[in-house]
Amino acid sequence: MSTNNRPRVMVIGGGQNCEHSVSIATAASVAGALDRERYEVESITITEQGLWIRPGGEPVPLHVVSEADVVFPLVHGPRGEDGTLAALCELAGVPYVGSGVRAGAIGMDKWATKLVAEALGIRTATAALVTGKVRGRCRHCRSW
Repeated sequence: MSTNNRPRVMVIGGGQNCEHSVSIATAASVAGALDRERYEVESITITEQGLWIRPGGEPVPLHVVSEADVVFPLVHGPRGEDGTLAALCELAGVPYVGSGVRAGAIGMDKWATKLVAEALGIRTATAALVTGKVRGRCRHCRSW
């Protein structure tokens, strides 16, 4: 709990992937929608170079998540939505919004998601696994 008895919500956006700018917009929208009378909101941006910063550019260490009462991770794609930020929160013992580590990791791997769905009896479309170098991938994260 923060010093003013309001829960501290840490909103994390940005990230080292091709969805960086979309994630920034998502995080700004969520932070703007949180009731400042009920919550102390702290916004953290992960730059495309991987630096964690506060508004104004002040760098912060990764363990800053331990200062929060709850983390709202809004980093899209790899190094965020794939369960990595959830894992960091779990290691720090801080509750977070969204899917757990395993669900994030499986959800980012579309082939693994298909296999899990089929194992549960959920019908899926016919597919083929394509591996190797494929043109059109993001230059930052190698995802689509």
